[in-house]
Amino acid sequence: MSSDRSYEDDSPFEISIEWNPDIYKDMQRTIALNQTGVIEGHSFTLNNLVLTPIATTLSVHTEPQASTGIEGFINSKLILDRKQEGQFRQAIYPRNSEYRYIEAGDNLSLSRLIFDNIYYRDITEITFQASGITLNSRQPFEIIMDTVEKQIKSAPPNFTLLSLKENNAQEVELQLRYSPSQPDNPDLEHLSFDFNRSFLDQEGNQHRFLSGDYLNRVAILKFDALSYPQLLTFTGKQITKKQIKHSVQWDFPFVE
Repeated sequence: MSSDRSYEDDSPFEISIEWNPDIYKDMQRTIALNQTGVIEGHSFTLNNLVLTPIATTLSVHTEPQASTGIEGFINSKLILDRKQEGQFRQAIYPRNSEYRYIEAGDNLSLSRLIFDNIYYRDITEITFQASGITLNSRQPFEIIMDTVEKQIKSAPPNFTLLSLKENNAQEVELQLRYSPSQPDNPDLEHLSFDFNRSFLDQEGNQHRFLSGDYLNRVAILKFDALSYPQLLTFTGKQITKKQIKHSVQWDFPFVE
């Protein structure tokens, strides 16, 4: 006699998997590139190509500049054996990117492009192509306010006070509207702005915001409802982005 009944068990169980990333440390291969490009006065260097069985990483160095960083390339790819005849040409595209703060400011700039691994491929040459470059810059601004009189005493012309109110006995809410000026260069766009996480009172004491939200170019800043020595100083950065329609290309021999 047979039975078609099935048995289900909802009891939890565990499966142990051992993973040791250190096994890949000795399998790293590095190809020095040291190629520098300058696009409209902005310099960057392709330092090296690091190959592991997991990924291929292109290291990018940005020249330290006080107010400009490379946000990324508009389109970029690595072409394998581009000039070798009679062979199918394959291109790989970045799957991720990493950023770092450049030395002379607080601007994030591209530091690595991460591609799929080509560790086991038989390659004689690699070509890096990019169809353009995106730059970003952060310019500091300062807003001085009397929060007792609810007046702006000094600020860039594109900031206006919308409201200043007590939400409750513990919290004050400040709303400021940001109206970006029309850029002279059509490729230059004022994208956004960002306030620092703290502000100063008249005596130089630093106070942190409870929260900061941005909605339709309006900053909503909340801080403790205290009796602050007036005036208060709020600081931040205006973020500007520019796309340069310029293509670059380098060929590198695949030599370690």
